Amino acid sequence: MNWEHLARTVYYRDGSLRDIFVFNTNRDDWAKWAKLVNSEYSVEYKYYDTDKTETAIDIANVFAVWDGLSEQYARASINVGGCIVNCFFFIEDELDNDIAPKEIHTIEGHNTLMHYLLQVSTLLQKPVVLTPELTPEEILLMAVNGQIQYPKVSP
Repeated sequence: MNWEHLARTVYYRDGSLRDIFVFNTNRDDWAKWAKLVNSEYSVEYKYYDTDKTETAIDIANVFAVWDGLSEQYARASINVGGCIVNCFFFIEDELDNDIAPKEIHTIEGHNTLMHYLLQVSTLLQKPVVLTPELTPEEILLMAVNGQIQYPKVSP
């Protein structure tokens, strides 16, 4: 896949984000993902109410919020080779990250992001899809079985 084609079909600049989804997740998946991210990447875990920031995802806090035991809502920003991958911990059964396409501007940046998607897919043994913002059914690319697939993007 060449960069010019990817720039036009995956990382086009229309002002919207791209979503990264893993569907049908559970707390075990979330805990594995958080452990991977905390150990492999630079993380900013920021609490909304206090502006307190930590350098690792506090997955116990996420679970407490989901269980209604805490109101310490937070978001995570993960630095994946200069591209910031954001996670807002909306729901338990869907791991949802987003990226700004303008942060991917070379084939090397694309390859670094694909490495992240493949790591997550391999760890969770589930497909990881990249879609246009708020359009989970429109798969631009997918990490599955150790490969990146481009179902709707042909050169």
